[in-house]
Amino acid sequence: MKHLSLLALAALLIAMLGCAPADPEQETITAPKATQVVLSRVAAIGASFTAGFQSGGLLNEFQENSWPNLIAKQYGASMQQPLIAAPGISSTPGRGPLKFENGSIVPGDTYTNPLLLLQNATLPRPYDNLGVPGADLQDMLEATSATTAGGNSFYDLILRNPNFGNTTQLQQLIASNPTMVVALLGGNDVLGAALSGTAIVGTTITPTADFSSRFNEIIDEIQSKTNAVIVVGNLPAVTNLPYVTVLSNAAYSGVFQDFGPLGTLPVVFDGNFQAINFNTSGSGAPLYLPLLTAETGVKHLLLPYLSEYQGSGLGVPDSAAIVSFLVSIGQDPAVAQATAPLLVLGMQANGLTPSGVAIPGNLSLTATEEATIVNSTNEFNQVILTAAAQKSIVVADLITPFNAVVSGGVAGSGGISSVFVLVNPATTMFSLDGFHPNDAGMALIAKAYIEAMNQYVGTAVPAPNPADFAGQYTGTVISDEVIGIAARQARALFE
Repeated sequence: MKHLSLLALAALLIAMLGCAPADPEQETITAPKATQVVLSRVAAIGASFTAGFQSGGLLNEFQENSWPNLIAKQYGASMQQPLIAAPGISSTPGRGPLKFENGSIVPGDTYTNPLLLLQNATLPRPYDNLGVPGADLQDMLEATSATTAGGNSFYDLILRNPNFGNTTQLQQLIASNPTMVVALLGGNDVLGAALSGTAIVGTTITPTADFSSRFNEIIDEIQSKTNAVIVVGNLPAVTNLPYVTVLSNAAYSGVFQDFGPLGTLPVVFDGNFQAINFNTSGSGAPLYLPLLTAETGVKHLLLPYLSEYQGSGLGVPDSAAIVSFLVSIGQDPAVAQATAPLLVLGMQANGLTPSGVAIPGNLSLTATEEATIVNSTNEFNQVILTAAAQKSIVVADLITPFNAVVSGGVAGSGGISSVFVLVNPATTMFSLDGFHPNDAGMALIAKAYIEAMNQYVGTAVPAPNPADFAGQYTGTVISDEVIGIAARQARALFE
């Protein structure tokens, strides 16, 4: 992911704004005296999920509901974050995060000077929330700036070097001398495989041996240089994110049809993400037309494909491809030649463009690629469990509640769902980009961490209820009719 160029951001801001106010006084919750110190200064390390990144960007109203900040609020502790004023900063230069308006996803508002958006740039110490969008474990150990993080300018925004001695995320975390560290480590060591549609260990997935070495080094450094209690989340399967499952989950599995010897294939679908039956005779078997894919064994079509489908007709079969398919399922070649042009006209009448161009591999995920991602994720989680047993760190179970929501389909679980916003904006726990949590998703994560800490420390701190944060894009529960209208706006997704 490419990010905005914000080189030397902190130095410029400090020069512009002058001296910083003193660090606000820390507060603690009412808890047994033995635990008050543990809960008094909460610090966080991780990547975009930790930072409160939503809908492709950072914005103060999102960051206020980041899961680390929700935890700090429940504990009565203060958490300093790199808050970004409206319209926010996204990975599109000059634009804020995506917005949801009238059932459509639209580009964020524009800004002209990103240097003025960081609200607490002059804080004279590192932030408590040091989540950096795009960071993997190697970055956390080595990167100090955009230059050393492959051009990721969020490093300049959040670490504000050279003001803190060109130090890494991990070094700044240690320097803040936290009493409790909440961490979500390793998501970006596998997430890129799902987002890019290419799962190759050593290229888009960190080898498990490297993951283990880096994860344990991070934990060892924190334990050897602070007295903090460490709480680390395990990693749910990224192949269950709406970015991956937007056309293949239980809500609209009709997009994938079983063609017997040809296997299960994605087919031409309508604005409600349902397969189109081209047999209009009213009798006989349905006639579905497979989309053209460069890869065989495709199991998922990724979220960015939606705009290509509606815009250029990528993957929509042309007359020649239709003839080939009809013959392959046993239709007489002469009949196939006569039928194909009629089917093309039917698709054109419904706003589709039969391009005859196959969907490239970077917009799809095969069953084999999915298995590679899941296997690596499982191995990463075993590393986390082993470290927990050996080093006495606390593990927050994110997998169980996440899987419960996913298995609930459109209905979800506990008042929230994992479906994409265009299917049900009223309950989704994901933001508009399809893979970062929204406020409800952040509350789900915070709840898991607090429950793990309650069990470990012996407190009874109430956890946030994710359902209380649902409806972020609607304000009220909306009708099925409006949900259908929203679904038909998929073509505007990445415009």
